[in-house]
Formats: sequence, C-alpha cells, structure tokens
Amino acid sequence: MRSASTAAALGLALLLAPAARADLPGETITLPARVGDVTFTHKAHFKRAREGCRTCHGPGRAQKIEGFLLANAHRLCLGCHREQAAGPTGCRGCHQPRPAPAEAGPG
Repeated sequence: MRSASTAAALGLALLLAPAARADLPGETITLPARVGDVTFTHKAHFKRAREGCRTCHGPGRAQKIEGFLLANAHRLCLGCHREQAAGPTGCRGCHQPRPAPAEAGPG
C-alpha cells in the first residue's frame, strides 16, 4: 500500500513540476543600463535562490519586478552577491559596455 501512495505522490510531483516552472522567463535577460547592460542568467540564479522566485520577486506570484531601477537593483543584486559571497560585486562584473557603433564607410 505504501508503494502505491509513494508512486502516486511521485507521479503528481512530476506532473506538476513543469507547470510550476512554466512561467519562468527566458534563459537570459538583458537589463539596459547607462554604464553598460547587465546580462542576467535567470536559470542559474533560480538554482541558487534560497526561496526560489520569492528570493528576488517577493511573496505571491512571481512577476516582472516593477521599478527595478539603479538603487533597487544594487540593493537586491549586490546585497545578495555579498551575502552569499558569490557573484560579482564590482561594476564591470555585471555591467558590460556596449560596443561602439560601427562607423559608416565611405558612401
């Protein structure tokens, strides 16, 4: 009897697991910033998050983080990187300069 209930629980977990992750955004998110864009690998951060989506998005259904401006980004991202002693903490660790625009050749 125990094996039947264990199998049923496992089956239910496998059935619900894709649904729980179906709302995850794409693998890579690029956040534009004046000093250089930040490329964020959502999947890698999700694996490290102590509380799953809530770690960054707060309680409730995970949605786009509104008002994710300089102060909020630095508080949330840098705070976590420092607390976890993982991830970059210097500007160029996250912000990548945009390539210079290609010069127009002779017309």
